[in-house]
Amino acid sequence: MNIIVIGAGRMGSWIARLLSKEHHVAIIDKKPVHTNQKPDIVRLNNFKDIPAFHADMIINAVSLDATLPVFREILPLVHTDTILADMASVKNGITHFYQDCKCRFVSTHPMFGPTFANMETLRHEHAIIIEESDRAGKKFFEDFFRELGLNIHFMNFQQHDQSMAGSLSLPFILSMLFAGNVDNRLHPGTTWEKHMQIARGLFSEDDSLLSEVLMNPSTLDKIEWLRGELGRLEETIEKKDKQAMLQFIRDKRSNLSRE
Repeated sequence: MNIIVIGAGRMGSWIARLLSKEHHVAIIDKKPVHTNQKPDIVRLNNFKDIPAFHADMIINAVSLDATLPVFREILPLVHTDTILADMASVKNGITHFYQDCKCRFVSTHPMFGPTFANMETLRHEHAIIIEESDRAGKKFFEDFFRELGLNIHFMNFQQHDQSMAGSLSLPFILSMLFAGNVDNRLHPGTTWEKHMQIARGLFSEDDSLLSEVLMNPSTLDKIEWLRGELGRLEETIEKKDKQAMLQFIRDKRSNLSRE
């Protein structure tokens, strides 16, 4: 296949390098591409070069806030048979774009990134493929992800964003609240240090990514749940109700053990 990867960041460079083993790959970025790409990966200078490459698939690997603007900019340059692909962590808005443009598409979400994952060993990581995607596009990414040893999950657009509220938004919120309470006068222990590592990793991500994840409308459900749980905990402490506290702990342990 002829594949164009838009975005020469860590994720875009990584996927371009892997796909170039079996496909004819080009990479393009609005900024100069200064990467250690394989020599056989074509560098396109700008979006005007897209038609001449005759791409079977264009993978949009730019930052989350730039995904839709890039799609809209390249759409007039894309052949009607070309499959558009995104790897966005939140699909809100992208869903409507695909519906309006009536183009072939495949939407995925690799549930890992360069900050925390070992990009060379991904056998314990996960990836999501959106069920509404083009059949050929789904098959392409299913084969690609299986070759990497990823655990693959199929969801529709709505299920994806609801799931991301739990797996991304809630951990992001908790880590940010922890970071907001960091006091250099504390004497940190092992647990504190582990939370600090997570918080530092989180804040090494791009602010626009963090913002878009938190702005997922399904995040509101998690905030409401969190408010209820904190209220329950606050009442238990105020009443000095040890039995209720033990039950609170046991409930959470029991929920964790279901995983």
